[in-house]
Amino acid sequence: MIELLMPLSIIFEFLTAFANTCFHTGVIPGELKVTKMIPITKIAEPKSLNDYRPISISAKLMLLLKKLYYNRIQLYLEEKNVLSKYQFGFRKHLNTEMAMIALTDFLEKNLDQKLFCIVISLDFRKAFDTVPKELLLEKLKNQYNISVQWLRDYLTSREQYVDYDGKVSRRQKTVAGVPQGSIHGPILFSLLIDDLPKWAIHSQPGFFADDYTFAFVGHRSNMENLRCEMNTDLINIIRWSEENMLPLNERKTVVLVVSNHHNLEEIKSFSININEVTVYASAGLKCLELILDSELTWKNHITNLVKKWYMRIRAIYSVRSYLRPGWT
Repeated sequence: MIELLMPLSIIFEFLTAFANTCFHTGVIPGELKVTKMIPITKIAEPKSLNDYRPISISAKLMLLLKKLYYNRIQLYLEEKNVLSKYQFGFRKHLNTEMAMIALTDFLEKNLDQKLFCIVISLDFRKAFDTVPKELLLEKLKNQYNISVQWLRDYLTSREQYVDYDGKVSRRQKTVAGVPQGSIHGPILFSLLIDDLPKWAIHSQPGFFADDYTFAFVGHRSNMENLRCEMNTDLINIIRWSEENMLPLNERKTVVLVVSNHHNLEEIKSFSININEVTVYASAGLKCLELILDSELTWKNHITNLVKKWYMRIRAIYSVRSYLRPGWT
C-alpha cells in the first residue's frame, strides 16, 4: 500500500540521506529527542515510586538513528576489543550463560582446593538514571577514542513525559542518565563502568551490563588477610562510585559465603561494611536468574524452577479444553 503512494526506493533514499546528515552534522531534530516514559512495576503490588522501572519509548525515526548508532559502536567494540574481559554483555559469543559458567567454575575450583569464596553482588542506586552525561562523553572520547559529536547532541536538550494509566504529564528536561529500555543505553552504561575492575585488584569481577559480582578467595587460617584485601577493594570501589557519581545502593548489596560444610560453620556470620551500613552474609544470591547457595547444592535454584514450571503447566492445564486434540 505504501509503495502506491511513494516507491520504496525513494523512501530508502530519504532515510539514508536523513541518517547520514544527522551523523555527519551531529544534529538531531528537537522533536525526535522527546521520549515517552512508561512506568513498569517491578513487583506485584507497588507501594512507592521505587517499585517502578521507567521504560523509554522514542519516535520511529529516533529508533532508526539509535539502531544505526548501536550497530556502528558494536562493530567498533568488536574490532578494537575495547571492553574488559570481565564484561559478558554486548560481546560476540558471550551471554548470561557464559557469565554464570565463569563464576561457578571459579567458585568450584577454589572449593576443590579447600578454600572458601565470598561473593559480593553490588547495586548502583538508579544506575541508568544517574549517569553523568559529561563524564560519559569524556570517557568515550579519551579512553575509547569514540566520536561523541552525535551522542552529545542526543544527550543534550532531551525532554520526556510520563504516560501512565491514560494520563500524560507535561514535558520535563532530562538532566542526567541514559534512556533505560533503549537499544544503546546498556552499552553506553557498560562503557562507563568498564574500568571498574581495575579498582578491585584482589577479586574476580564479573559483569553483565549493570549486574556486578566480585568474588574473593581465602582460607579460614588467614581470615585477617582476606578482610584486609576485601576492605581495600571495597574502599576503592566506593571511591570509584563517588568519582563517577554513581552512588552504591547498600540496601541491595548481597554477600554470599560459598564453602564446604566444615568451613561454613566458622564463617557463616561474615559481614562487610559499606558506607557505614553493615551487610551480613545471606543464605542465597540471585544472579542473572541463577540462584546460588552457600554450598553450591543448587537446591534453591531447582526449587524455584519447579515452582515456575508448576505454575506454567497449571496455566496450560486450565485451558486444556480449548486446545486441539493431541496437544495435551
